[in-house]
Amino acid sequence: MNSSDSVALLKDLLGQDIQARPLLIIVMSALLAIMFFYVLKRRMSEAAFAGDAGRGEVVVREPPSRPVAQRETARSAQAAPPVVLEDKPLSLIPQDSILRRHYLAHVQYMIETVTFPRPSESVLRRHYEQLIAAELESCISDEGYLKGLLRRFEDQARHA
Repeated sequence: MNSSDSVALLKDLLGQDIQARPLLIIVMSALLAIMFFYVLKRRMSEAAFAGDAGRGEVVVREPPSRPVAQRETARSAQAAPPVVLEDKPLSLIPQDSILRRHYLAHVQYMIETVTFPRPSESVLRRHYEQLIAAELESCISDEGYLKGLLRRFEDQARHA
């Protein structure tokens, strides 16, 4: 299909005698603008998540090296400091990102094993997933809770 066929098809569809070149320029400009904003939005979202340590990981902030007076003036000059979750890493959770991801997946598996089955209804399933996420967060932040989960998992494995 060449450009004259496209113009003829466009004239037939609209039922008017139009000039296709200005319309074609407008349509192509709109498509180009949409593609530009899509790529820009995607790059901004990738850049926002590029520095993240990963799903469910705790990021530790390094202690500041400047004196307190300099930090206070620097803070007043900044609009809003970046939000970083501060927590000391537990000795049971691996520091390597791949090992940590596998470890957390296994902890989530243990949580799902000791709780009730996953519901099929959408609202109940969403609440179930929130419960699993909250239990996983508790295991990450509290070593005693994690040890209790290990005991429940071993008891369930023995009785199964």
